[in-house]
Amino acid sequence: MENKYIAYMGTDNLLCKPIIDGERISLISFQAMYMAGLKETDLIPKMIMDLEQIQVLDYTQIPEIEREQVDYISQKLRVSPFAPEDLAFLALKSLYCYSWDNLTFQEDAILALKVESALNHILKKISVEIAGDLIYQDSLLPYWVRLSYLRVMSKIPEEVIGRSNLKSVACFPNKKKSFNAFSTMLQSSSVVGFNYALEPILKILNRFLIHFYSTQDLSGSSRIARAWGEILPVVRYFNNDASASDLVSGCILISQDDATTVHRLVADQIDFIMMHELGHLFHAHPRKLSQIVGIEDELEKRHELEIEADKFAHEIYKSWCYEAYDNPEKLETKLNEYAALIEAVELLFIFMRFVDESKSLINEKVGRKSTSSTESTHPSSDTRLSVLRKLSGLEVNSPIVQYAETFFDDILCYISGLSEEEIQIGLEPVYMRA
Repeated sequence: MENKYIAYMGTDNLLCKPIIDGERISLISFQAMYMAGLKETDLIPKMIMDLEQIQVLDYTQIPEIEREQVDYISQKLRVSPFAPEDLAFLALKSLYCYSWDNLTFQEDAILALKVESALNHILKKISVEIAGDLIYQDSLLPYWVRLSYLRVMSKIPEEVIGRSNLKSVACFPNKKKSFNAFSTMLQSSSVVGFNYALEPILKILNRFLIHFYSTQDLSGSSRIARAWGEILPVVRYFNNDASASDLVSGCILISQDDATTVHRLVADQIDFIMMHELGHLFHAHPRKLSQIVGIEDELEKRHELEIEADKFAHEIYKSWCYEAYDNPEKLETKLNEYAALIEAVELLFIFMRFVDESKSLINEKVGRKSTSSTESTHPSSDTRLSVLRKLSGLEVNSPIVQYAETFFDDILCYISGLSEEEIQIGLEPVYMRA
């Protein structure tokens, strides 16, 4: 019998609409190359488009949603309304990815950066135009949250869903500047909410990492300084110093494999976060919280709930692999997918640690109070990473993970050596800089 969550991926097409028409989508890429002065004799990039990112839908109109879920989602969106131009920009930014295969000369790299810059300029301009339409349709939100929900639910055994709090769960994007999502239990159903910018931000972070990882042989004395300049917009966003439209990156991908890796890492990271939230619901954590609020060891108990949700996510994926135990060929494929998932989640925790520590560093230097992107209710990213590694039993043998740990530590060391004035200049909006 077909898994109903996989079936929904097909029927959802009737609920979705693109925020921009197909003809214009293809023209934008050519406009960027033309604006940058690209000629037929120059290195021409391959364009990879993630079309699901421009799909939007009304999350309150999903057929299986319950009335109390509709009311809850509607109330949350009223309290924290979206900026339509940010919504449009992030959808478009997440749609396009150039692959600069065979990039070997400095002039090619400079031209590639010009094309990326031109694309960002065009997308910002179009986002303002689209916002005029979206402002009257503010119930239309990015589809990627729903798609992740369907992907992970399709991996949870039906008997687990049937005997748990996962029988009736709705999801939606919300406007909350946090790496982590949230979950809540209503009278007879539950809801999971995601930061609507999370998928595009993770794309920027993974693209940033893969760019520097793939170009190690081109490293120079100013490499770490350039890396800090590239990743600063993400840190500023979580520090409430930047809007979503500031989330641009000049990092170029030098192969189609790199672009594919970025896409895979982001999908696995989003799915892990979704599965983590479903773990909270499975164990009825939202209700258990009321029993520990105000007690002496409240924070320790909260951390235990977070680790339990991580363990749930891990156990589901591991059991999914074991389904193929009697089929060696299928088992090998699933074990490779499992190892890839662990790699992606390791990077997720490394990203979270870096953002929190870089925020703390820059705020300390300028005399501002710093708050965690993952909130104090969560254990440290290092703790969660350590638990994940013990659960998986895998050694830290991924070259990308090994590189990431050293690379982000080097950037943190660089930040710690900056003066207050240098930090302040970096925190200023781009249009205010000399």
